[in-house]
Amino acid sequence: KDHSRLGTVSNLYGRPIQISQAITAALAEPMLSPFVDIDQIGVIGYSAGGETALILAGAKPDFERLRRYCQERPEDRDACTTKGELVIDRDDLQPQADPRIHALMLMAPLSLMFGRHTLADVHVPVLLYSGDGDQLVAVDKNAAALARKLPQPPDFKLLAGAGHFVFMAPCDSDQLASMPAICTDADGVDREGIHRDLVSEAGRFFSHTLGEATRAGLQTADQ
Repeated sequence: KDHSRLGTVSNLYGRPIQISQAITAALAEPMLSPFVDIDQIGVIGYSAGGETALILAGAKPDFERLRRYCQERPEDRDACTTKGELVIDRDDLQPQADPRIHALMLMAPLSLMFGRHTLADVHVPVLLYSGDGDQLVAVDKNAAALARKLPQPPDFKLLAGAGHFVFMAPCDSDQLASMPAICTDADGVDREGIHRDLVSEAGRFFSHTLGEATRAGLQTADQ
């Protein structure tokens, strides 16, 4: 429940660094490294985690885009907590891409800080999901805009009626009682069915794209 770094540069740029460090640690760990293929590393990012995944793949946030968005939609309390002005609590951090990342799966990504030019270095395959009923992360300024601007068009799937929290695990009865806003979906939205499809599609996507990454690596080594 520590939200002290919400809206800070150290949070925005620190998260990708943490992911990279986790990958490095896994590759260096004798018990884990035999099960990690450096050519088969992908990232799944949900909501603000989508922002993190895009930075890892080479995207560079444009703070001016956030300012303009929050001027246009000041009612967006999630993206505009700091009214479009990120807190520069660390001036030594920059967006750091990780060349070991070969594919992204993004779900309702917070991606409004990325324009076409700041996405120019993202050249990995992307599986992109969003719900057209998302009231928290506006689809038009995030997932739909991202789908148009990525250099390599993503596999974009828009889920009818689904809200922002449909990508979180289905709730049990206790969770439903304590967190109804997170656990309750619109009529006709089958969260359990959506998650079965997500698991299936994630497996298909990563098997295909990361398998290609491995083959490309072998070809490069042969050359």
